[in-house]
Amino acid sequence: MTKIHIGQEIKQEVQKQDLTIEDFAKNLHLASSEIENIFNKTSLETDLLLKISKLLKRDFFSLFSNYVIEEAYKEIISLLKQKGDKRYIAVPDWEDECEGDDGDGTEVSIFGIGLDDDDEICVAAVVDNIGYGHGPDDFPQEWTKVTELYEPDYRAFHRFVVDNIDKAMTKEEADEVTKEYWYE
Repeated sequence: MTKIHIGQEIKQEVQKQDLTIEDFAKNLHLASSEIENIFNKTSLETDLLLKISKLLKRDFFSLFSNYVIEEAYKEIISLLKQKGDKRYIAVPDWEDECEGDDGDGTEVSIFGIGLDDDDEICVAAVVDNIGYGHGPDDFPQEWTKVTELYEPDYRAFHRFVVDNIDKAMTKEEADEVTKEYWYE
């Protein structure tokens, strides 16, 4: 994804909604010349962006959060690829973890993140809410593609990888760590 030009995004939305610059300016209590300045800006103050988002009924903030998520995803892959055959991180004894959800109400604690042979992010996890209608078999006890999670939190995964990159290991080494959790 390329850098976000928020002014151009707003301009496109104004045009899409068939608003004139004059009407848009009037609704924002600004001069028409100030609207052209907004269209040329690559960044805006949050209070102005909030007003524009409300007026146009479009969440412009999501452009930035989506950008951050996409960048985190790419950085995870890049960091793990740089480790050569040590493309997996599995932390023993819950030294670090992040959370996930499979979409069916099964919450999982993720204690491992890796990059499989297809360069896809995968996770090692165990079910958190055992005894609340869920059992250990409700989430695979194997390295599972992160896309199997309901809403993968790539920002949390990125933090996990950055914080633990010094623990990168081969898949075989990671599998040894997972045995402690999966095959009790």
